[in-house]
Amino acid sequence: MERHREMEAVAEGLWGLAEEHEQRGDVAAAVKCLEAIVQSHVSFLPIVEVKTRLRIASLLLSHSHNLSHAKSHLERSVVGAIPPQKQIVNKALELVSSSGDGYPAKLWSCNFNSQLACALMIEGDYRNSISALENGYVCATDILHPELQWDDENSVERAAERCNEVWELIQPDQKASQHVERLDAAMKDDLQRDGEWLPKSAVFALIDLMAVIVGRPKGVFKEGVRRLQSGLHVIEEELAKLGIREGMRESDIQRSDIWTAGVYLMLLMHFLENKVTIELTRSEFVEAQKMKDWYVRFPTMLQGCDCVIEMLRGHYAHSLACFDEATFHFIEASKVHGNFYNLKKKFMLTESRSIQSMCHVYAAVSYICIGDVESSSKAMDLVGPVYKIMDSFVGVREKTCVIFSYGLLLTKQHNLQEARRNFANGLRVAHQQLGNIQLVSQYLTILGALALALHDTVQAGEILRSSLTLAKTLYDVPTQVWVLSVFGDLYREMNEKANELENSEYERKKEDDLQKRLSDAQSTVWHLELVDKVRIEAQPPHVMDLKRATAGPSKVDLDIPESIGLPNQPPAPLSRLREVDYGRSGKRKL
Repeated sequence: MERHREMEAVAEGLWGLAEEHEQRGDVAAAVKCLEAIVQSHVSFLPIVEVKTRLRIASLLLSHSHNLSHAKSHLERSVVGAIPPQKQIVNKALELVSSSGDGYPAKLWSCNFNSQLACALMIEGDYRNSISALENGYVCATDILHPELQWDDENSVERAAERCNEVWELIQPDQKASQHVERLDAAMKDDLQRDGEWLPKSAVFALIDLMAVIVGRPKGVFKEGVRRLQSGLHVIEEELAKLGIREGMRESDIQRSDIWTAGVYLMLLMHFLENKVTIELTRSEFVEAQKMKDWYVRFPTMLQGCDCVIEMLRGHYAHSLACFDEATFHFIEASKVHGNFYNLKKKFMLTESRSIQSMCHVYAAVSYICIGDVESSSKAMDLVGPVYKIMDSFVGVREKTCVIFSYGLLLTKQHNLQEARRNFANGLRVAHQQLGNIQLVSQYLTILGALALALHDTVQAGEILRSSLTLAKTLYDVPTQVWVLSVFGDLYREMNEKANELENSEYERKKEDDLQKRLSDAQSTVWHLELVDKVRIEAQPPHVMDLKRATAGPSKVDLDIPESIGLPNQPPAPLSRLREVDYGRSGKRKL
């Protein structure tokens, strides 16, 4: 008893000395006085140690950034609660071990072993603490849960560095197909592995979407349409389960469903976006209106999609030869994305510049199609700066689009030889690095027209035949009409009357088909609303503070043929620029 009084007197002396140091502003000395108590080889009463550790933690939190030491002292101050805690955790581990070897049991075992290890570390029982961690590690390995398996921070850092190295080695355009195929195979096998980074149905829909994106430029239409229908069906079913139906708005969604709903809504926008880009070649545009309606109803959760919608409105307008309206929507898309980027700039780097540049390029092509001197000047103002910085873009798709539009300007300026070299370079990139046969078809068509303008009829015929074959494979009616028009000029140049007559009849048939589709589109109730030179606006709800359920804007990656308002009389080959698909991977996403 006497000894405890002596130790208490020592503690009070050190407390007093620490207080004096603190009053003089020497916090480090105050902490050292207090640590002398808790680090002493002589035992103090538990209450003395608890009070001392609480005082140390208070000083560290108030006068330093040493949160880890403060946390350690706070943990040690509750050492009196450790024995009952260990008893409860051990009971829990016994219960888990008797419940089987399933995924939930092993996950709970990881949790309880982690808690037991923490309790043992606070007591200083490091040997048994390591043993508990090893048991948890075994369970984490069994359930394939890498987040629970990291040994230390260095392991995480090394793994992240290795992931970055591997990622840099993957060429996104050339190597995407094999990775999508592997994902597809995994989906079909339906591997029974628990744990989700996305809801399972969302993963399956995402794989369908990726298969469409990879297959569309290669002309895989039938499978692409099937995948789109499959993915849309899955998404609509999941949204229905969440109670999201026609007429519902985001203010009606339960808070607990916001994240899941956001995942499916963003996937839905991607599916509709890709469906629009397929249908632009067929002149069916109902999905563009659906995207607009969804955005108006869920503006907060689909934040960032307004840029994509404005771009698609521009493509729609261009497809119907409403070139002035098309330029408006492309420029607005650039402004919208710029505003979004300014709000989220720390999350978006070069992607924003690429997307804005593509908006300018698309607007430039629409200006070129208008055809007057002022519009051509505006097109040069838009394309020129982008052409100078295109090597800084992330992907080659953007570059091929810029090359194409710049070549159109060279053609417009009658610089045919330079335009020919420019298009040949773009064709090589599109064929070798992208494997995009739709874009290849567009390049071949313009190269055939240039060859004819330079009176190289033999090469023009060979190129145009290849282009027409690809356009038929892709069911790209606008490009077929364009190629047939150039063929007509070729046959007249070669004075082949029979071929010219046969070609003219086939061209007229295709053009009538296209004009009927365009007329049908113009007669729909939503046509004027889509082309109207008014930016889409949606007011977010004030009923509740919805948080965004998605990480960023939709990644614009389309390859759309922005064909095509056809005049009554077939124009000269180089004047049919409005029929050009300045195909980018930036445009038809597929």
